[in-house]
Amino acid sequence: MEAAEADIIAQTDDDCIPPETWVGDIYKKFNNNPELVLVESTLDKHQVPPRNYPGANLAYRKDLALDIGGFDSELDGWRADTDFGWRMEIEYSLERCQQDTRLEVKHQGPLRTSVDREIERKFRARYPKRYFTVLDHPHSIVSKHTGKIAAAAYSFFPRFTENLIRVFQARVRTHL
Repeated sequence: MEAAEADIIAQTDDDCIPPETWVGDIYKKFNNNPELVLVESTLDKHQVPPRNYPGANLAYRKDLALDIGGFDSELDGWRADTDFGWRMEIEYSLERCQQDTRLEVKHQGPLRTSVDREIERKFRARYPKRYFTVLDHPHSIVSKHTGKIAAAAYSFFPRFTENLIRVFQARVRTHL
């Protein structure tokens, strides 16, 4: 990030193909909205709801990203991108972070990310309310309607809630 020479950084993965107009569209989006801090979009194989911030399709203002410390290496390989997006929201406001599905990239081959349960636990502890109310987990027993209750339980009883999550995950895995 520090080595980038441009004011706006647009990133994707080596196994993704952005549309031909991707860079120009991102430039226009930031140029037309000077208050814009970050734009996320989707991957054709991995449709995520807003505020998940997939690292394979992000664009952001370099100076503001550096001001919050960039990506957290403690979460490298799993959730560093979502953490980065959420810290941008916290620092600069949700309204200045947007999703634009017109910037979707094509992902070639299988998705390479696998869940790192330990990093997921750290991430959940860092953002219990956002974790349970924003993220849309496939196969999750916790729905958006009960997310606030789960977040409150996690805030007051993190160890107990982590144990419940392990039990639920084990039950879900046996039913898949």
